[in-house]
Amino acid sequence: MAALEARAEAEQHGVAVMGTLRVLELAAERGLIDLPTTIAKLAATSFYLPRALVQAMLARDAARKSRPAD
Repeated sequence: MAALEARAEAEQHGVAVMGTLRVLELAAERGLIDLPTTIAKLAATSFYLPRALVQAMLARDAARKSRPAD
């Protein structure tokens, strides 16, 4: 089954669906990975990275990192 078919099937059955990039962003928010490094490694593969989405993710990551810690 192709990824898009699998996604549609999961949504049809009420299963929450999340893409790879969102999983990586959540991991970065939790301090589990360094997002820019991980994105750079992913970019070196054949994984499709939508430029605007990646730029937005990296901007959110930079903003999060620049906020003072609680």
